[in-house]
Amino acid sequence: MITSSPTLIAFDFDGVLVDSVDIKGDAFVRAVANYPAHMGQALLAYHKDNGGVDRRRKFQHFLVEIAGERAEEAALDALVTRFSQAVVDAVIAAPEIAGASKLLAWISQRLPAYIVSATPETELAGIVSARGLGHHFRAVYGSPAAKADALNLIASLHSGAAPEQRLFVGDALTDFRAARDAGWPFLGVVSEGRDSPFPEGVPVVQDMSALYHLLASLSPEGA
Repeated sequence: MITSSPTLIAFDFDGVLVDSVDIKGDAFVRAVANYPAHMGQALLAYHKDNGGVDRRRKFQHFLVEIAGERAEEAALDALVTRFSQAVVDAVIAAPEIAGASKLLAWISQRLPAYIVSATPETELAGIVSARGLGHHFRAVYGSPAAKADALNLIASLHSGAAPEQRLFVGDALTDFRAARDAGWPFLGVVSEGRDSPFPEGVPVVQDMSALYHLLASLSPEGA
């Protein structure tokens, strides 16, 4: 578990700050509703197993590996558009992960915070703004930038923060790998009743309320 208070923090978005993972799963299935149902379920399974992979790569996998088609750009564009139309309003309206608002209000008074997500950056920025969260973050990074690249950029903007003083919070194995590749300490989010996707020994919390209490306990200022 984390033993010292970070001075720089970054969050994934879906499943970490907003309870939107199931919403996106449903949107993937809806986007390929013109294909046989079992193909939609195969895409859903791939999505769940590859949480931090961007949607275009997921649809490319669907077309080539599941539907047995060529991943033509026009077909990919159409699937991404259907997905986006299905998901944006639902994510804006989705409930927060327990404790997210309290945690972000506490963090924004103490240390720089960022969002690093696989959601397209323009779409992500609009969702963050619509949910009234923008003032908590120095910047929002989404695809096409790789998460590890975004973390490296953030670290370069805060060169005074030693590697052990950073923290990336995510809920997918791809988040863990991005943190590892960028040299950031990592904290996983594993909701109640869910098996951890992370290697043994990776610290986890159940929700943002738990993270708030952890960080407050480590801070010299307390809660």
